[in-house]
Amino acid sequence: MIAKGMNYVFGLALLAISTTATVQAEENKALYNFVHDNNQAIAKAILEGDADFLSSGYTDDSYLMAPDTPLLRGPAGAHGYWQAVIDSKPAEVKLVTTEVHESGDLAYGTGTLAVTAQDGKVYNSNYVLVFKKIGSEWRLHLDIWTPTPASGK
Repeated sequence: MIAKGMNYVFGLALLAISTTATVQAEENKALYNFVHDNNQAIAKAILEGDADFLSSGYTDDSYLMAPDTPLLRGPAGAHGYWQAVIDSKPAEVKLVTTEVHESGDLAYGTGTLAVTAQDGKVYNSNYVLVFKKIGSEWRLHLDIWTPTPASGK
């Protein structure tokens, strides 16, 4: 009788875990879609020369940490950086989201970035984006990327 009761409890526990996992998967899917869509909009804005759009998604106390660049703060710092990127006239920009997670009012996404210059050189990087929820909106709080070893060849 105890074994039968334990199987019932174990079955309820598995049901609760699978229901929780399904809810988390749906939440992560929504977050993944948000990060993915945001990345595609960023790539498009770079190619279309829209520094205003690129800088508008940052929190007021954000950090942008780009390779070989001083630490930049807030939308104003981001705007100058993105304008310089736009002025370099990249031929192609690809961002691929690999993973996302959320905890409270913070979320992060990781992935890869490939920027093809006008001369055909491809600059590859890995990135981490940390988003902060302001009201009901996710805003970019930390924007960090590092080149991979084969970058620029």
